[in-house]
Amino acid sequence: QDDPKGKVFDLPIKVQTDKKTKATKVLFDFEPKGGPKDVAGILAEVGGVTTLTFPDGNVWKKDSGVIGVYKDGKTPSYTRTIRANGSGFTVDLVNGGKTVTVAAKSKQGKILFDFPGKLQDPGTLNAKDNTISFGDGNVWTKF
Repeated sequence: QDDPKGKVFDLPIKVQTDKKTKATKVLFDFEPKGGPKDVAGILAEVGGVTTLTFPDGNVWKKDSGVIGVYKDGKTPSYTRTIRANGSGFTVDLVNGGKTVTVAAKSKQGKILFDFPGKLQDPGTLNAKDNTISFGDGNVWTKF
């Protein structure tokens, strides 16, 4: 999504770790937007802020709070993207090639997710550790 009211695109990504430098590289496929495939962004921390820097000089800064992109603790190749949507959130559960979109809202220090078959499932945000923890033991970690 290029602006808050713009179209939402599902962009395939791959996360790689360089074995020598330990740098994390995120490969984006921008073809659904008419752009190139396998554009590498390098994950880094600059002045205490996590950034993703692209070859063209574009830098994305990590959002604070619950909004952002997470990896699933039980299946790390799956990602979860949380975006603001009015007074609540829209959550894209990207499970391999399949994406399921669910709603969520904040209530009394918890994030309540409307997962298929499991409505109002509470997750606990730990802003310091950039995680959301669930009662079943799963922990999502923000990129």
